[in-house]
Amino acid sequence: MPALVRAEVDQWSGSVRLRFPYDPATIEVIKTYPGSRWDKAGRFWTVPIDAWDVFKGLFKYEETISVRTGPLPLFQTPKPLRPYQVEAANFLTSRSGAMLTMDMRTGKTPTAIAALASMFLAEATQLSAPAALICYPASIREVWADQLMDWAQLHMIALEGYSPLDPAELIKLHQTPYLVLGCHYEILQQREEEIHAILAGRKFIVIADELHQCKNRKARRTQALLRLSKADGWTVIGADEDSSKKIPTGICRARWGLTGTPMRNRNRDLYCLFDFVRPGSMGSYWKGFATRYADAHIDDHGHWTDLGESNSAELERRLATVSYRVTRAQVAAYLPKSDRSVIACAMPEALMKKYRALEKAYATQVIKALDETGSRASEDSLKHLAQATVEAKIPTAVDRAYEHAARGVKVLVFATYHETLKNLEERFDTYAAAEKDATDTILPPHFCAGGWKTPIKRGEIIETWRACPGPSILLANTLSSGVGIDLADAEVAIFVELAWVPADFRQAEDRIQDVHKGKRITPPIYEYLITKGTIDEAMAAKLLEKIRNIESVVGSDAETGGVAQALRGAGVVGSARLGLANNSDETVLAALAAIRNRWLDEGDAPSSASLTPQERLAGLAAGLDDDPDDEMLDEDQPPEALG
Repeated sequence: MPALVRAEVDQWSGSVRLRFPYDPATIEVIKTYPGSRWDKAGRFWTVPIDAWDVFKGLFKYEETISVRTGPLPLFQTPKPLRPYQVEAANFLTSRSGAMLTMDMRTGKTPTAIAALASMFLAEATQLSAPAALICYPASIREVWADQLMDWAQLHMIALEGYSPLDPAELIKLHQTPYLVLGCHYEILQQREEEIHAILAGRKFIVIADELHQCKNRKARRTQALLRLSKADGWTVIGADEDSSKKIPTGICRARWGLTGTPMRNRNRDLYCLFDFVRPGSMGSYWKGFATRYADAHIDDHGHWTDLGESNSAELERRLATVSYRVTRAQVAAYLPKSDRSVIACAMPEALMKKYRALEKAYATQVIKALDETGSRASEDSLKHLAQATVEAKIPTAVDRAYEHAARGVKVLVFATYHETLKNLEERFDTYAAAEKDATDTILPPHFCAGGWKTPIKRGEIIETWRACPGPSILLANTLSSGVGIDLADAEVAIFVELAWVPADFRQAEDRIQDVHKGKRITPPIYEYLITKGTIDEAMAAKLLEKIRNIESVVGSDAETGGVAQALRGAGVVGSARLGLANNSDETVLAALAAIRNRWLDEGDAPSSASLTPQERLAGLAAGLDDDPDDEMLDEDQPPEALG
């Protein structure tokens, strides 16, 4: 007769204690699941709650709840959360480790912020955590900074570059109440010890956005993130016994991962996700996780391989226990008719220095081109200046395209100029080949329907892209592929370059509107890639100006209004950029905020770096050096990893 298993469930920590009379068959079943361990002193088995939910049906059991925290009172955000966001926030605050596997543009960030603010306010409970570390890709630093302020009036202190903080600043941050510290993945390992010093002695939360970027367990960023998630007062820093050392750190009370692509690539990619949100829940990698879920075995050459899949259905069930999943199709009724966002791209200092030299040379001619009063030479000047910003955008464009494609949707990537599109195609080719060589992963196919190809050839390429049974990426010119072509198979359009003529811009957007109803039930996503402090600001301002002129004649249009709202709300539109006039109060305020945030450090006295772009250009025209810091740039040093 099988033994009766008594289970004590701790919902907060995600662990279950199992007690039962000695029974070899029951023990063998429990040992099969990674993360299970025997407590000799307490004489009970401890298993992860996600594993218990999978195999408990095999036994006769009695289940009791030893720790039931329940969701905390949810922080009241200035704008109401959607019902599914409220449910997701409660899911986070009732667990010390969880993932939001919500599709892009369904509101993961506001949801996580509401949960974070709720933990900040839980001072009288054991769940109190008055500090937080947010890790993210560099391209979305400002998204977090803006939304933390919008949704919870929280100011994020973002670590940038590789230079260590001044000791006085480090002490100040250590003592800051309700501290929200931000760090992007590219510098996380270099700033790890400093982060531990700031959080030492404090209870804190770790939020890892785009968590799938830490799927490689050997990557330094992944190892640093996992050490932070396991902080219990002391943390080991170092790669080996000789160089490792223990340093005081804080206590991680909760760890939440955000990702729209939870099952990307292979089963092995999920190990680090589990180990982040529930440390130790999958046991050791090779003996536990890889053997059961990644078909780990010795290949014909005598080497261990983990590229396969095994027990995938069981792994998905375990994942579902620790994650809150929402797709765009499930919540389409809550989403706007068209979903637009601005993605700010970082330009390294070395590239920015070269860009400013071009700006100095082309400023006067570019103004004429934007006003459509210039010559062919003026248009060429605008083209050269716009293309100088592209190098900062291409990595983001590639990353965003593959992120969306990983959800199983088709993606469009638009560029204005042929040269940009050719650079994009080359980068996609290189990236896909590198992934295949490094991980034997076949990424979704990409196709280029460039305007330099004949209409017949472009049509054939588009039909091939459309005929792909799964996700695929189409690279196209804004104009040549923006007129009279139905591209409604795509859910996402990414604009690498802005077209400052509203008609051209809207025609390209309209290509993915569902003209033939029934192809897609989710609203289209539009993403505009913009590099701050560059010609992009002038083009965005000109686009806004022309939209206002059109609306003054033919009336307001919901879709062009959506374009204007996205550009203004992103705070990237510098109305004075290159001397452009702009009388919209809303846009001027956005421009002032952008200039302030870009050039001024809070509390610092104004300097020559705080000049508006218009004043800087005036200085350039007079032959002045607009950036005294240029002399301090050393291109042999690592570039600053700007947000």
